[in-house]
Amino acid sequence: MNKAKIKQLLSLLIVFLMIIAVSIRRDGKWLGHSIRPVEKTEVDSVSTVRQGTDAGTIIINTTHLGKDIIGYGGPVPLEITIKDGVIADIKALENSESPEFFSEASTLLSKWKGKTPAAAAALKVDAVTGATFSSKAIIGNMQRALALAQSKAAQPQHWYSKFDPSAKTLIGILVALMAALIPLFYHNRTYRTVQQVLNVAVLGF
Repeated sequence: MNKAKIKQLLSLLIVFLMIIAVSIRRDGKWLGHSIRPVEKTEVDSVSTVRQGTDAGTIIINTTHLGKDIIGYGGPVPLEITIKDGVIADIKALENSESPEFFSEASTLLSKWKGKTPAAAAALKVDAVTGATFSSKAIIGNMQRALALAQSKAAQPQHWYSKFDPSAKTLIGILVALMAALIPLFYHNRTYRTVQQVLNVAVLGF
């Protein structure tokens, strides 16, 4: 290899190293990966799964779940709302993707809406041409969230999770207990009449 070729290679290497240095200095990232350490308090502040304000609603946040899924500019976290077993909403959270490319990739979000996690997971979704990195990051985050949603749905529920703590239920339990226990200690015709009325009035409706 002659000296001219060696000089060209060295020049290319210097330019490449300068690009890396500028990218790291400007964004603190290289190839979408953050160089700066994330503080533990920041990591702990985001919950992966939480209950929504409406009954039967859970919200999955992929900030940590998909932190290793990198788009063009870094992680692409999503927030998926599942209501009554169906995907009600999908929001893209703050990210470092190029807005114009991410806007194109975001058209994918509507593809999973209105489906159960199982049906959504079985859906074949292709990346958007021209926004491949962002698209693949969105798809990857959705796959992680859907897998988690299905595993949560498959977990056996405790008996008390189905218990209805309404006043009607509690009064019904009280009347049933009275009918079972009080006759063991009191043999009174008046009480039996009252108990029968309560049985019909409370347990019969």
